[in-house]
This record gives sequence, structure tokens and C-alpha cells, in this order.
Amino acid sequence: TITISSHISPAHYQPLALKNNSSFQETGGFTSTIGTTADSYERITVAGTMSIDGSATLALTGSYVPVASDSFVMISNDGSDAITGTFSGLAQGATLTLNGTPLLVKYNGGTGNDLVLGSGAPVIDDISNQTINEDADTGTINFTIGDVETAAASLVESKSSSNTTLV
Repeated sequence: TITISSHISPAHYQPLALKNNSSFQETGGFTSTIGTTADSYERITVAGTMSIDGSATLALTGSYVPVASDSFVMISNDGSDAITGTFSGLAQGATLTLNGTPLLVKYNGGTGNDLVLGSGAPVIDDISNQTINEDADTGTINFTIGDVETAAASLVESKSSSNTTLV
């Protein structure tokens, strides 16, 4: 097991590859510098399990100002083992701010077991293809919009179809 008991910050926007089970101890921490684009940032890849003591810290620095479509995989965890624990003050769904932009913290992001920071933009469930008989009512088509940062009354719905008579 690789034990991280001090603060680390990989250099030059490169991933730090941890080739074994790893853990952030209470005195450990991770600072990622986001460069001038959404693709230039420091991150960690883990082969094995990753555990995080609740006193360990996560911080962001850099000049980049994130936009709604940005997503940053801070810890890429191979396999299917979940990240256990959370960084200090950053539970699942918390926000971490970079240059005035709040980023949603997801420990189950990416492939389901990665630490991902993103905009928290609304997510819309897939709507399967619909086959409807001519002159028949479509009935109700249900879908879910998930958004943790925008009040329901502030969400804006838009719709489109290649058949404009349907919209």
C-alpha cells in the first residue's frame, strides 16, 4: 500500500501514477494546478484501491476559468473498486471553487469509481426511440432531469426533432 501522509502536487500537468493500493492519511493532501486549458491539469491514477482520510485536503490552483462543459478527473481509479472516504469538507455533491466557478465533487464519476470535478450541469435520462402509429397519440414520454445546483423553477426545457410537426 502507498501511504500519502504529506501534501503532494504532481508537476507539469502530468498524471501521478500510483501502481498499488493507495491511501491519503489525515496529514496528506493533493493540490492540482489547472493550466490554461481544461486538458492541462495534474491528476492521480491508481492501480488498486484508494482510501481518503476525512482530514486529508484537496485544493485547486491555476489560471484557467472552467466552463459548463468542463470535467476534471482528479483521481482515476482502475478496476471496479470504489474510492472510500472523502477529502476534508468535500463530501459527494459538495462544490470546490476554481477562479469563481463552482465544481461539483463526485467520487463516483467517470467510470463510476473516479473522483471527478465538473460543472454539475443538468443530466437528462436517455429517451428511447418511439414508434407511434400514424394518427395515434404519443401519450406521455417520461424522462428525468437531474441537477443539483439549479432550482427546478430555473431549468429551461427545449425540444427538437427532425420531424418538426412533432415539436
